[in-house]
Amino acid sequence: MGAFIIRPDSTRAEAIDLVADPGGSTHLTALRNALDCRFVDRVTLESDTVDAWLDDEYLYSQAEPNELGTNVLRAYGVDFGDGMLLGSVIFAGHDGAGRMRSLTEREQAVLRNAVRQARVM
Repeated sequence: MGAFIIRPDSTRAEAIDLVADPGGSTHLTALRNALDCRFVDRVTLESDTVDAWLDDEYLYSQAEPNELGTNVLRAYGVDFGDGMLLGSVIFAGHDGAGRMRSLTEREQAVLRNAVRQARVM
């Protein structure tokens, strides 16, 4: 399943492939591995078709600040107040019924545009 990740030290969104868990019903193991964490949080974005996935334990994991990821999430309507995202963020599509899916070409283009805009914030 095609998704994008923005790591704390990155200047771009990197394409990644999330492989479904045995049985094919979830991608939880792939999310945990990509985010290097035990627990994940899903943030539903204003786009209604894209979710952001974050490390739920970022405060305890001593994760690095992710300025680009913070600014991209702000472009999608997420309010951090004065705070900043710590650790990586994964963007993946969803089918409206709770199942993850690959990002469409349009969603990828919107995300790339949000990354370009976030770099100049």
